[in-house]
Amino acid sequence: MLLLIIAIALLSLILILTILFALNYFGLFDTINVSSGQSPYKYGNCSIVYRIDYGKYSDSSSLFTEICSIFPMDFRSKYSTFGIYLERDRLNEIDRRKFINAERYDSCEYIFMIGAIISDDSIIKHPIIKSMLMEKGYRFAQLPEQVDPVVYVKFPYRGIMSVVIGSRRVYSSIESYIQENRLTAYPKIEIYDGDNIHYILPLSKQNDFINLISMKLAEQQKSQLSSSSSSPSPQSSPKESDNEEVIDKEEEIIGEDSSQESNGERNSDSSYELVD
Repeated sequence: MLLLIIAIALLSLILILTILFALNYFGLFDTINVSSGQSPYKYGNCSIVYRIDYGKYSDSSSLFTEICSIFPMDFRSKYSTFGIYLERDRLNEIDRRKFINAERYDSCEYIFMIGAIISDDSIIKHPIIKSMLMEKGYRFAQLPEQVDPVVYVKFPYRGIMSVVIGSRRVYSSIESYIQENRLTAYPKIEIYDGDNIHYILPLSKQNDFINLISMKLAEQQKSQLSSSSSSPSPQSSPKESDNEEVIDKEEEIIGEDSSQESNGERNSDSSYELVD
């Protein structure tokens, strides 16, 4: 009986130590260093592929999963995923009522733009990837010019648990820092670059991001309305043809201003052969 109790105690201790080790690995006990100044991650004018939606912060996870399922692990040096989170009330009243469905209005906390920063345009010229982007309704744009200073935190990325832990610990620390220093910092920008998550909140030129999201959300909704009101052609759906036009017009800018070399994250295990 005594041996059984000792065995159970040892197993419990091993389990607890394993859990603590895992939590430490994913960043639970990492020091959160919040600073303000020049952003070490250069995102200004970078080319992006994106979709926009709205809801709770956690609702954006499905879009991250989707974009990573499109871009395979083989191309992880050619892109970094990102999210821009704009609080609903940062939009003016007219735009809020126009863009946000009445049934989802009360539950909407953020309008979020989720996608990938493209550092090599060959990735979106790949026929399979291009087709999947069109099918899922992704569009192309460029981020606003670099904004400095910003409130900034770098947090380790070692898996999905790092995202969960980071979203709770980092934003809590950032909120305290903003209040203590009486700063106005928004929107929330997250960039997943290799082994790091960059949390960036601009301290100026916030309207550049508001205008970007408002304009692109209007374009996206217009395209969706156009697609739903049109009859599909034998060759392709209206949604695909609309996005084909957008790609043909905008893909030439992809890579022009994206000199940032980055590593991907949350990547799928799929693999495509890169073609010229």
